[in-house]
Amino acid sequence: MLIFELQSILDDKNITVSELSKATNISRPSINAMCNNTSKSVNIEFLEKIMKYLNVGLTDLIKDFEDTVNMTFFKRKKGKSTKKTRDICRVNAYHNEKKVFEGEVGILLSEFIDNFNDMYKKKENVSYPNENEVTDAASYVLIAEPTMIINNTSLSQGQREFATEQRSNLTALFSLLGEQNTERFIIRFLMEISELNRENDKPVVITVRVPQYKTYVYTLDGTALISLTAHKNKANNYASPRMRINIENES
Repeated sequence: MLIFELQSILDDKNITVSELSKATNISRPSINAMCNNTSKSVNIEFLEKIMKYLNVGLTDLIKDFEDTVNMTFFKRKKGKSTKKTRDICRVNAYHNEKKVFEGEVGILLSEFIDNFNDMYKKKENVSYPNENEVTDAASYVLIAEPTMIINNTSLSQGQREFATEQRSNLTALFSLLGEQNTERFIIRFLMEISELNRENDKPVVITVRVPQYKTYVYTLDGTALISLTAHKNKANNYASPRMRINIENES
């Protein structure tokens, strides 16, 4: 199966679709189709322009690769989310057509998660911070079934166990993806799902922790999200599956 690696290359080079579109005079829909691997045909002239601008070869841009994780982020409709649930979406993930994760994924404040874990052990409830307490200059946890955790006062024992199991499933997915793919997952999530404040006068440092896996650090400067995370062994990422992420609106 031939797939485009364009999205991965753009992520690695910290180049947006808009920048590539402007530099090559190729429409955003055409580039998005290549990024999402939904193109029904390939324009050779487009490929040449993209390869020249990105300084990559054809075998870098297009690969015959079967080991792939396909994911879909389902964005919530406006009006369905609140300040507490704005950074949440449903995610479906398939590894070579086998489902490996299906459920809600979101970023919640680290302080709340730590308090929740302590209160859970004590069988007590903990409230999510009020809207005016939530700031973008904070540390977050990327976690499964966040809505269940936020609404912990009404959860049954079975629901809490399900949420815990889903957290383990999500960690297993990230272990499968590898460090760099997990970072690409986080970047797409922050830029396309999360409603981060991009009007800050000064750069903001954002920390996202993946439980039992790794912590990723970024700086948000206007619309630019820049990774500050060092990867220990980049060679291992070549053994990781390819990752494709599609963004769809929630039905």
